[in-house]
Amino acid sequence: MSFSSSSSSSSSSLSYEDIYRRDIRPQLDKIERVRVLLEGEEIQTPTIVVVGDQSTGKSSVLESLSGLSLPRGEGIVTRCPLIVSMRSIDPPASLSSTSVSSITLPSSMSSSSAPSANGSVDPAASKNKAKEHRHKAKRTVNNNNNDHTEEDKVNDDANAEDASTEDPIIVLTGERAEISVPGSSTPPRQIELKDVGTAIQDLTTSLAGNEQSVVDKPIHLRIYKYNCPDLTLIDTPGITRNPVAGQPKNIHQITVDIVKKYITPDKTIILNVLPSNVDFTNSESLQLSKQVDPDGLRTMGVVTKIDYCTRGITDRLQGKGDQNMKLKLGFIAIRNRSQDEIDEGITYEEARRIEREFFLHHAELNKLEQRFKGTDQLAKRLTELQAQSVREMLPGLKQQISDKLREIKKSIALLPPDIRSEADCQQLVQPYLFDFISALKGVLEGTHDTATTRHLPDLHLCPRLQEHFNNLAKTMQTVQHTFTAEDFVEEIEIAIKESRGVALGNFLSFPTFKYLINQKIQLVVSMADALLLECHNLVDRVVDAFALGHFSQAAPALVREVSYRCRATVDNEMEDVEKRIEGLFEQECVRPFTMNPQYDSMVSDVKAAMKSAHTSCAAAPSTAPAASSPSSTPAGTFRSSYDRTSNANMFTSNHGPDVLEMQISLFCYWQIVYGRLLDNIPAIIYHAIHQLVSRDLSRCLQGLFQEGKLLDMMRESPQETANRQRLE
Repeated sequence: MSFSSSSSSSSSSLSYEDIYRRDIRPQLDKIERVRVLLEGEEIQTPTIVVVGDQSTGKSSVLESLSGLSLPRGEGIVTRCPLIVSMRSIDPPASLSSTSVSSITLPSSMSSSSAPSANGSVDPAASKNKAKEHRHKAKRTVNNNNNDHTEEDKVNDDANAEDASTEDPIIVLTGERAEISVPGSSTPPRQIELKDVGTAIQDLTTSLAGNEQSVVDKPIHLRIYKYNCPDLTLIDTPGITRNPVAGQPKNIHQITVDIVKKYITPDKTIILNVLPSNVDFTNSESLQLSKQVDPDGLRTMGVVTKIDYCTRGITDRLQGKGDQNMKLKLGFIAIRNRSQDEIDEGITYEEARRIEREFFLHHAELNKLEQRFKGTDQLAKRLTELQAQSVREMLPGLKQQISDKLREIKKSIALLPPDIRSEADCQQLVQPYLFDFISALKGVLEGTHDTATTRHLPDLHLCPRLQEHFNNLAKTMQTVQHTFTAEDFVEEIEIAIKESRGVALGNFLSFPTFKYLINQKIQLVVSMADALLLECHNLVDRVVDAFALGHFSQAAPALVREVSYRCRATVDNEMEDVEKRIEGLFEQECVRPFTMNPQYDSMVSDVKAAMKSAHTSCAAAPSTAPAASSPSSTPAGTFRSSYDRTSNANMFTSNHGPDVLEMQISLFCYWQIVYGRLLDNIPAIIYHAIHQLVSRDLSRCLQGLFQEGKLLDMMRESPQETANRQRLE
């Protein structure tokens, strides 16, 4: 970042603090809003991360810098990462710690945003309010020419409310704090400074539980205080080696992983807190820092418990000697309040005075340069580092934000439409339904664009149906072979013998004919059942695939409902087909009958061929012509399964003329039955599928519009809503 020309011309008459507040702080405020808005979006912002082993005094460092009491206790106290944003505000003419003003909110928000007893906003405030805050934050990030302080923002929010509504809400001004969870729909809760420690404890308990577990769910604390440093620090849980009661066994790995996550970005400044009475090289947090910052270019050491320091501390602070660690950003020693001083009520201002006296009169530390000691020096150094980081990172940060916004816009474009009513649902679903039915008609009639399904040949309904019909023809041809089998001829002979009464021998028994032909027809029943099952499964697969492809953009629940309804409709249609095919077989079995003149013609042809063949054999009895295999005869016509000459040798008269007559009659009548079944069974199936696609599926899905259940099925899940709100 570079200062404007007007800033440069007047900078000589301004102090560093004035220049910082004018040029750096507005950018820092924007960066903080970016950090909150893009939480988890891998946007690298200027960051100072406080790390340290357990009980090294990290929280005490933050207390000294902020002048506020943070949670204290035995064992691990910081159980969630704590983002502390300190902002200095000017004291009013009449100095008071906190003042209160009331504004009014629309009545629709009053019930969910009622103030608590201490004047703070209830955390259960409405999601709409949270969304409003996020949009305001976006506008501030993008508005480079209109910088507002946080105090201005509070006043602007107050003035923007509708003065005519009645339900008041308390807003704190002056010294105050706001606490929130980044990414949460709950807006920040305003609290008084004296309640900061309790608020952090309560929110930590809600995020990490009542035990001693540690979670990577950050808490954001914004502090507005008179004459405090403008800093943003992230306090991480202390690295814990040995679990205690209530902590998971892998607590060490959990804390290490959290620390590494926050210190890994290469622009992050690492503030490593080390007690003075230990060997710095043995600090695990410092060892972790060296893993991500091997040259120590972005690591600063803060030495606490300096009143317990050992001999040679000045060399260690200055990095002198081969045995001492060297850091580019150096070390700074500070003296925090002791527990006795806390119990005695020593204020932070008084603690600063005691710290200065300590360094002034310490036999070894009083000789140390001022830049190596003192909380004031630490605050100044961190402020300078933060300002430098903002200047260096701002151009790249703007590019990161632009790239991320483009990515987010693409993600939003891929989200399903934001539907709010049944009419919205119908308007969205109607085109899907039309395209779905049109696509099914196309694959049934063979007019669809095969390029869209070339990798899925099973979805090509028309050619797959034809393949199944051809397979039926082949399997039905196997029945024809049985008419010339010796065992069937013997069966004919027995049937004629058992059915003959006192009658002339040259008359065929009609009941015997019916009995024998119905046996052959029953063989085709199982073939038709298999065909129907294959076609049923084929239609199910095609309908499911097209339903998923055309309705998946709406909602998963709608896809499931469409698939369920389509399957039910297909099942009903196929049940009707099954009944129609059963009726077809019943017709064939009731009485052998045909008006087709080809039956008589075929009987005459076979007999004439047999007579001709017998005459030929008598004249030249050397070799009888070989019987041709019926299986080699093409299927598809009434007379396709026999030839006048070659099939004459299929029949013999070894069993008597009445058996031969019955065999020829059964064989020729089977050609008629074969043709009727082979045409009618596929015709019934195809007609049913055509009706299904052109009429029944459309009707069943139109019921979705009439039942008023679309909104329930297409309503976003809580996760989808949260994702939409996060992206928007």
